Amino acid sequence: MNLISVFLMIFMTTLTGTIVFGGWKILSSRLDRREQFRGIRACLLAVIVFYVVPVAFFYMAFRTNLFYGSMNTPFSQQTPFLRTAFRVMAVIWLLGAVWKVIKYVQCESAVRGIIRHSMRAEKKIQDAADAVCSDMRLSRKVPVYMTVSQKTPLIVGFWHKKILLPQKQYDDDELHAILEHELWHYRQGDLLLKKACSWIVRIQWFNPLTRYLQKEVDKWGDICCDKYVCFEGSGGWDIKQYFDIVARNSGKMELELLSGMSLQKTLESLKGRVNRMMKYNPKKELKKAGILLLVAGFAMASAVTSLAAGQGIAALYDTAYEATKVIIEEDLQPQLTGLEEVEWLPDESKSIIEMPDDLLTRANNSYTWDIPAGKSQLTGQFYASNGSKVVVTVSPDPANAKVGVGLSQPNGYWRGVSGTGAYSHTFTVNQNGYHRVYVENLAGKDITVGLFVVR
Repeated sequence: MNLISVFLMIFMTTLTGTIVFGGWKILSSRLDRREQFRGIRACLLAVIVFYVVPVAFFYMAFRTNLFYGSMNTPFSQQTPFLRTAFRVMAVIWLLGAVWKVIKYVQCESAVRGIIRHSMRAEKKIQDAADAVCSDMRLSRKVPVYMTVSQKTPLIVGFWHKKILLPQKQYDDDELHAILEHELWHYRQGDLLLKKACSWIVRIQWFNPLTRYLQKEVDKWGDICCDKYVCFEGSGGWDIKQYFDIVARNSGKMELELLSGMSLQKTLESLKGRVNRMMKYNPKKELKKAGILLLVAGFAMASAVTSLAAGQGIAALYDTAYEATKVIIEEDLQPQLTGLEEVEWLPDESKSIIEMPDDLLTRANNSYTWDIPAGKSQLTGQFYASNGSKVVVTVSPDPANAKVGVGLSQPNGYWRGVSGTGAYSHTFTVNQNGYHRVYVENLAGKDITVGLFVVR
């Protein structure tokens, strides 16, 4: 894959991810009214998958043989205009992505600097964190650090998680509520999701909706943490008491937190979280089986939408190709005119030599074969669409040998021409599908044939 193919993959992925994200927004608004918070967050995981996995691109690539070197696919037919435009866009994307990754590394380095200048929490605080880890059945203990450079609690790290608390005195209830909230972010995988979103934002930097996706991950991660602390945790917190603690400990972040989760939130978001917890009824929540069915249905609908988007992109590309293509007529040498095409169905008596159908043979355009008398040899298959052209040139040795050449078509019929010596012929494809080029030895003796295919 070249840079243009990589850019097309990123572009198609962000487009299909955005379409799925739009579907999720519609679904989440309805689930929110029914207080199905876990279902909303679970479907949000599927959205992230569609932003990461290039479903539409892979579908179109395999359908059109893009990975096998075919020159007759929606994404390899390039006019001078399209080729130049794609190159410019691909270079701009690459420069932007490199710049975003550099900024990401700088932010991560700043977080590591804060940790280096922080102190391990006193035994009382660390013991409280260890107790919460045990209650949540976390496999690893999470160290707690005290920092003077941050004004709000947060949890950071991918492989090695750490909790950072502002340097101040905490009463037992306040400390326990903060630790439960931050550690539940770890328990439900928010740090992994935030890391994935951070890379999505960097790689797909030209799509402003990826930042909105990151905010939604923050929002619903916090709501699920609130639900756990208020209704499922060991503390049995009163909703008003819990959000008083959250409000007191929400402060301004001194840096952009790319892959961690903090307690800091806006007043508007806190009001929304309070209202949701005040109205929440645990009995209305779907069971695990119901959530799995919900996510499966959403993922299937999203996959169908992604494939349809891929088809639409291919159609738009084909339209752009037809509008910008330049036809150049050249004399092909050597040339033989007046060749008449004949179509027939080969019977079982025809002796055919087939090449191994693998990535290497599919990518070839030039062949040299030793073909025994009366036998035919086939190239690897390639995809060709109705109306496209396939130009074949044959050059036999001895030079006066008679050979036939043509297309083995998807319906099983062969269509070809025959002549003596070297000649070229242009075939117009009349059906979509996978084709092969055949060469038939009609000389009555063993010969060597050079074949060149332009498709």
